[in-house]
Amino acid sequence: MIYDKLNNIERYNVLKQIAKFDFSKYQKGKFEINGKDFFGIGLEYNTKNESECLWEAHKRYLDIHVLLEGEEIIHVTDIKNMTVSKEHDNEQDYALFTGTKEQAFELKKGDFLVLYPNEVHKTAVKLNNESTIKKIVFKIQL
Repeated sequence: MIYDKLNNIERYNVLKQIAKFDFSKYQKGKFEINGKDFFGIGLEYNTKNESECLWEAHKRYLDIHVLLEGEEIIHVTDIKNMTVSKEHDNEQDYALFTGTKEQAFELKKGDFLVLYPNEVHKTAVKLNNESTIKKIVFKIQL
């Protein structure tokens, strides 16, 4: 996992493609950058209580969460400490889990978090008050 500010993204070789992305061209929904190898998903939602959020993980892609507006907490736990509640969907590349958090990251405008396949995560958790989130989750195929 990598947690840092967006203005430091060029420090990470695998993420240099994201540094070149024009964030003013944000769009909601899935958009291609380099076919199935590298794409993004523009998301907008309101944060909520932790109990209303789901644990998920992916097998084929790095998840790079870039927060453009709002603030949220993302909980992270190693997959070995979780129990599968919905088996992996190969088409959508996700599985659901139950378990408890090991770490919590506060993301605010300009922060990013990179999650690897062994890192089960729960997004959209409200920090202090409900917040409207605008972010892009970039997917880079491993």
